[in-house]
Amino acid sequence: MTTSILERSDSCLKVELIWDEETEELSVKICEYEKEDISTVIDGENAMDAFDHPYIYLDDVIKARKEEEKSKIVERIKEYSMKVPDTETSENPDDPRNDENLETA
Repeated sequence: MTTSILERSDSCLKVELIWDEETEELSVKICEYEKEDISTVIDGENAMDAFDHPYIYLDDVIKARKEEEKSKIVERIKEYSMKVPDTETSENPDDPRNDENLETA
C-alpha cells in the first residue's frame, strides 16, 4: 500500500512524496497534466530536496523515456520504408526522377 505523505500542485504540475509500506521505499512522483506520471525511488535524506526539485531526481527516468520514444520512432520509420516500393521512376510526370537529362552516378 502506498501513501502520499506530501503533495503540492499548480495549474500544470503535481508533485508527491510517496511512501510504499510493502517495500519501505520513498518515491518522488510528478504528474504533468495530459502526460504520463513519472516517479523514482529516492533516499529519505533527500526527500525535501526531491520534493522541491523533482526534475533533478527524475532526469535519468525522463532521458530513458525519451530514448525509448526515439527508438520507437526509428523502428516505425524502418517499417514504413520497407513497405514503400523502391522505384527508379514515378508515375508522376513532374517527378524529377523521370527526367531523362539527369546525370547518373
